[in-house]
Amino acid sequence: MKNFKIYLLMLAAILLNMACESDKEIETVEFGTGDLQWIQFDQEVYSISEGIGGAFEIPVLLASGTNESGVNVQLTFTSASNASDFVISPADGNLTIPAGEFTSSFTVTPVDNLLTDGSKVIEVTVSSSLPIGLPGSSDFSSTTITITDDDCPLDINEFVGTYTAEEDGYCNGCYEVTATLGPEANTLVLENVYDTGGTTIVELDNSDPSNPQIFFRSIEFDAALQVNPTFGNVWATDPGLVSGDPADNISSFLTCTQYMDLWFRRCVGAGCFAGTVHIQLRKN
Repeated sequence: MKNFKIYLLMLAAILLNMACESDKEIETVEFGTGDLQWIQFDQEVYSISEGIGGAFEIPVLLASGTNESGVNVQLTFTSASNASDFVISPADGNLTIPAGEFTSSFTVTPVDNLLTDGSKVIEVTVSSSLPIGLPGSSDFSSTTITITDDDCPLDINEFVGTYTAEEDGYCNGCYEVTATLGPEANTLVLENVYDTGGTTIVELDNSDPSNPQIFFRSIEFDAALQVNPTFGNVWATDPGLVSGDPADNISSFLTCTQYMDLWFRRCVGAGCFAGTVHIQLRKN
């Protein structure tokens, strides 16, 4: 019986030693060697803004202990969006991971078109003589790039609120302007826009998103900027109406931030005062 117990202990020791040796082998396997070489993307999902202002770099990785002669990979790009909305380099998708290196990159450069046309999605897959994706799965074998639209549709309600007014970009004694909904669609009533306590009415026109414009409708609705003791009501008026040049100091706005850039002449029934007023409104 005693000999049998000794035999069991010896057998347990042998099994324990075999388990340790197995663990040791697992721990010393070198990453990316032998059958464990593969190609993968760094991430499966990317999101970049249309207004990034340059190229966005996306790496392709080689998992390998060595790379003596370089590895070629072929990228395939698929998108339902207009090809003019972005630029991909290399355009043919032919990419090389140079000898001695373990990563190479391609770039996506969004085109900021100033249009509210939604996000663009690009699907990218890769092929190579090496396996693609993490071993035993398809993870990181493809990536999806979403270019988010940085242009916003016009929602006049978003422009309601208080603004800080600057004149010609300076804030010497900045004052507050209040914007409320106007009498017609896409119009606003601006109170204290000239720091005189009076009102003016403007219409925001986003029919051409690349060239948003503001038009003054103060005379039409008799919204007085101020009252002159000699000439009576003073209205903010589009400079182009006074000069006859439609391109003369056009007022504009930004839909995403509700910023308004106002140019106007101060006019009365008898004519207009000299000089053009330039006021920037930044929403608080």
